[in-house]
Amino acid sequence: KNSNVVHMGDHFFSGFFPFVDIDHGGNVLNMAKNIETILGMVDDKTKIIPGHGPLSTKADLQAFHYMLVETSTEVKTMKDKGMLLTEIQTKGLSKKWAPWAAKSFFPAEVWIGIVHSSL
Repeated sequence: KNSNVVHMGDHFFSGFFPFVDIDHGGNVLNMAKNIETILGMVDDKTKIIPGHGPLSTKADLQAFHYMLVETSTEVKTMKDKGMLLTEIQTKGLSKKWAPWAAKSFFPAEVWIGIVHSSL
């Protein structure tokens, strides 16, 4: 309680796209809200234990939150333009997310599908 440590479990995949169990109520937008809440509770000295990935910092968790929000925005923008999921997957995300995709358990197309299902 007083150790300045938080264990995130499957709410935090440090540096790569997370698995979000859409079929059982998971949602990327709700995950981003939860991460935002945690960010308000930690400081720069907090040790953050992800569910997957290396021991992390507040900056790492902020980067994860940014990825959740920004990839959701990218997918939503394409969806709002009338693009079908398959078209969005073919177009893909901005190149800045390539390092996240490279470290992930699945390709970016799967992440796009998860995000699309969360919108």
